[in-house]
Amino acid sequence: MKVLFLDIDGVVVHAKSGKDVHHLAITLWDPKCNERVKRICQKTGAKIVLHSVWSYRPIEEIKTLFREYGFPDDILHPDLTARKPGESQRQEGAIEIFKEKSDYVKGWLSRHPEAQQVVLIDDETENWPCPWVKIHHGWYRGGIQEEHVARAVDILGLAGPVAELADAQP
Repeated sequence: MKVLFLDIDGVVVHAKSGKDVHHLAITLWDPKCNERVKRICQKTGAKIVLHSVWSYRPIEEIKTLFREYGFPDDILHPDLTARKPGESQRQEGAIEIFKEKSDYVKGWLSRHPEAQQVVLIDDETENWPCPWVKIHHGWYRGGIQEEHVARAVDILGLAGPVAELADAQP
């Protein structure tokens, strides 16, 4: 199975979208960035898993956000968020909870050994446990761009288990 770990802020939501990031409304998503993420999924067959503070919203609300932007439900992985099992909605201090987002991704991967081809898209640098595409200064430069799409598609096109792909980081 192919998986796209997706951050929201700095990837599809950014300063140039001209919206208040703290409002967290669906109108925050940049339509061009949204189409780029959808194209990665369409070209590769990848399923989306969120590894973002947005994942602390109720699951049905998250699914509704994706539906509003034309993502079919089958593009979303059934275990849609990389949050820890048993954690439900956004908790007080969610930013602190996500201080080490890489731990959530590692946990998700350990629960899903069927995820053999993965890519993570984020504007932050961490010790990610899988290949990743960094959106350099995504918040200020307009989020995901065509070169990021090409890189993600290239990574997801690679064959082999996650452990082998981890060496392919840029």
